[in-house]
Amino acid sequence: MSWWGDLVGAPFEDGGRGPVSFDCWGLVRHVYAKQLGLFLPDHDGVAVRQTREIARRMDGGGSDGLFRQVAAPRALDVALMTAAAGSQVAGHVGVMVDETRVLHIWRGTDACVMRLSDYRLRGRVLGFYRHVQRP
Repeated sequence: MSWWGDLVGAPFEDGGRGPVSFDCWGLVRHVYAKQLGLFLPDHDGVAVRQTREIARRMDGGGSDGLFRQVAAPRALDVALMTAAAGSQVAGHVGVMVDETRVLHIWRGTDACVMRLSDYRLRGRVLGFYRHVQRP
């Protein structure tokens, strides 16, 4: 079984930090802690605002200086996405499971793995980010 298989189907919860339910940043934090032994910061405030703030920090040069943008994603990189189709505002994150698929969760869905080419994600990805402590 893959590292992400047990997370597929986990329910969404606004502000969810696991281990059972998550929001998108909670899912990223959980994966990084379990798979890489890296404990990403949590942020105070309402969960939706947290996600937007985290996304803005990543888009502006790294969340608290912990990430650097990369041209080609690989497993465990963070995918930064818009909050909604047609928007250009960062507000959603997921974890790449390989070069073409992302594990993510959003309100109204359970955690799932989707291809970046899926019509629900196409045009929403703003960039890929790798933690600075990873090779």
